[in-house]
Amino acid sequence: MPQPRSVAALAGLFAGALAGCSGADPPAPDRGAAHVSILAVGDTGRRHVFFAPWFEGQLAVAAGMAASDQANPVDALVLLGDNFYDGGLQAYELQERLRENLVGPYCGFVELDASRSAEVAAACRAPVSAGHAIPILAVPGNHDLAGDGGLEAQCTAVDDFVSNWQFACRQPVVLDLEGGLSVIAYDSASPGAADRTDALALAIRRARGPFRVLASHHPPGVSRDDGPTAEGPVFEAVRRAGVPVHAHLAGHNHSLQLLSREGTAIPLGVIAGSGARARPPIDRAHPDRVFGASRLGFARLSVQRAPGPPRLQVSLYSTPDWPLFGGGAPTLEARWSVDAEGRVRDEGTR
Repeated sequence: MPQPRSVAALAGLFAGALAGCSGADPPAPDRGAAHVSILAVGDTGRRHVFFAPWFEGQLAVAAGMAASDQANPVDALVLLGDNFYDGGLQAYELQERLRENLVGPYCGFVELDASRSAEVAAACRAPVSAGHAIPILAVPGNHDLAGDGGLEAQCTAVDDFVSNWQFACRQPVVLDLEGGLSVIAYDSASPGAADRTDALALAIRRARGPFRVLASHHPPGVSRDDGPTAEGPVFEAVRRAGVPVHAHLAGHNHSLQLLSREGTAIPLGVIAGSGARARPPIDRAHPDRVFGASRLGFARLSVQRAPGPPRLQVSLYSTPDWPLFGGGAPTLEARWSVDAEGRVRDEGTR
């Protein structure tokens, strides 16, 4: 249930006071001149706990994302599946869950001028001037499919409330952003997903680029317990497309991870599945993993054009476990980049 305004207001004051005492670093700026940036996070849609403004992990991560955007404005938000636990988005709870898991947390990014926006707008307490509406591109996760009709609600109903919502409903969706970045979002969760290789290859080929990023719920080449698996149909789709893909974004595993795969069809693998809960520990070794942490957080991807040739920069940020501590300030944990030819390098954390 939505928290009473008095509780939310008290929590906001308390959190703000603690933020002034926090030792957390301010958001680290992108290196060079960022021509386009996106934020990405997955596994965000759990029901909020009582006193959510103090203790809900999704709100802590969302505050960190808002701080990152305030320091360096972004151009899109990508939600990496399991947007509504545990059984998808159901018709009987539609407005409540949209207020709780979409409009409230990402208030600074949502566009509320759709036909039914008034039914959820009260969850967005920030003034309009505090944020800016950007495309919100989402993919389904396995939990989004668990209930009756949950996927259909995300496919057909959410944009009646949030007008900038775009959802990869069984077929890939391509988001071409000015500045040289294309995001190709695809469904890895619903039945028959593995049989859509040709459709994914076509979408990749259609993406303008020159930098291309795939986004789905499941991380290809990584098992649920964090170990390696076979490349599978996603890598095959990239090979069929015949154009470069530079990174893959995923959730599902409740952690922050970076995988360096230089020389393969997808040079960088990014997991940001701890948007509401982290699942310690990372269970198994993976030969490609260059960073892994069971912490709440998100990913930020930016195309950098200075100094030197353009590069796609991938930064992983952690946040406090609760909104109560740290005021939402994110901490840079790892930063890698890839150039247009697929050459990968460690950019360090400062």
